[in-house]
Amino acid sequence: MEKEAVVQFFGQLVELSEADRQCIRERFVHLSARNKQYLLQSGDICQQLYFVESGCVRVSIHGQSGDDISCYFAIENQFVANYESFLTGKPSPYSLHCLEDCTLLVIDRQGLQELYERIRFGDRIGRLMAEHLCVDMIERLTSFYTETPEQRFAQFLQTYPGLIQRIPQHYIATYIGVRPQSLSRIKRRSMSTTIH
Repeated sequence: MEKEAVVQFFGQLVELSEADRQCIRERFVHLSARNKQYLLQSGDICQQLYFVESGCVRVSIHGQSGDDISCYFAIENQFVANYESFLTGKPSPYSLHCLEDCTLLVIDRQGLQELYERIRFGDRIGRLMAEHLCVDMIERLTSFYTETPEQRFAQFLQTYPGLIQRIPQHYIATYIGVRPQSLSRIKRRSMSTTIH
């Protein structure tokens, strides 16, 4: 059924009535985006929240040295946006662009607020999504201070199963904080460890 993936996502957070489900369907709209298409460019205000039905969206930022750094990836059944910009209306330091052809469900700020107000456990959905985002950001930050690149690569494979075959390797390298040549060595060591 149309838009069922996003309905199921919310249904995992709270119990939904049929009226709640219909409210969700009415507020999300479909968007098809092409590989390499930007959903948000650095310096723009994030006006929309995206739910990935199919494809992969990369969230990136320019580091102090000018490097283009992968912050995270959004794949099927995940939300993606620059939430700070989306909530505050401030320009985003992050860019969002598609690494594959993507099918997305999109909601704007007003639609999301209406959703929170109109469905029975809307406030709880908002709180749980904010908590989930906060935990993800803390875990990501902690990994850069406490884990080796090999450990971060292993975590990437666990977090994004199958994605390594779908996207350019240099994006994965910047995600784990190494040069592409180093990623090749890490992959070789990982493969030899898996085989033995």
